[in-house]
Amino acid sequence: MMKVLVRIWIIVCMGLMLKAEAQENKIWGNYIINIPAGWSSSERNGIQTLSNYNLKPEDAIELKLFPPESFSGKQDTLFAYAWNKLTATILYGVPAPRARRFYTNDSDPFYQGFTELTQVEPTGYYQLNVFVRENTIQACLLSMRSVKSYRLVQTEWQERLMDIKPWTPKKK
Repeated sequence: MMKVLVRIWIIVCMGLMLKAEAQENKIWGNYIINIPAGWSSSERNGIQTLSNYNLKPEDAIELKLFPPESFSGKQDTLFAYAWNKLTATILYGVPAPRARRFYTNDSDPFYQGFTELTQVEPTGYYQLNVFVRENTIQACLLSMRSVKSYRLVQTEWQERLMDIKPWTPKKK
C-alpha cells in the first residue's frame, strides 16, 4: 500500500513539473517582460502583439506592447490619457475605466484598469497596464474573450506584471 501511495505521489509531482511552462524574456522598451514560450509575435506601427492563439485558440490571450513615450502630466491623469490614446483604434471610444495603482517587484508604479465588452464589438475582456519610469510611460493591453477566461489565469498574469524588470541597453 505504501509503495502505491509513493508511486502516485511521484506521478502527481512529475505532472506538476511538466505543467510548468517554459518562459521567454521579451525586451520591451525600458522593461523586460516574462512571456510563456511558444507564443506568436508580430509588430505593426511599433506595437508588438504577442499571443497564444497558436497554442490555445479556445482560451487565447493577446498582449499588445506599446512603445515607450514621454509623459509630463500629473500621474492621476496618466491612465486616462494612455487609455484614450492607445485604445482609440482598438476599442473605439470606450471610456477609460477607474484605474488602480500597483507596484512592480522593483517598486516602479503601474496603473491598471479593465473593462468587459459584452454588447459592443469587439467583445471581450480588456486590461490596460501603464508603467511609469521617470518621465516615461509604457503600456500593455491584455485581452481575452471574457472575464471568465481571464479569471483562470488572473493570478499568473498579475504576477508576471509585477515581475516586470527595468532594462537599460548596455553602452558600448
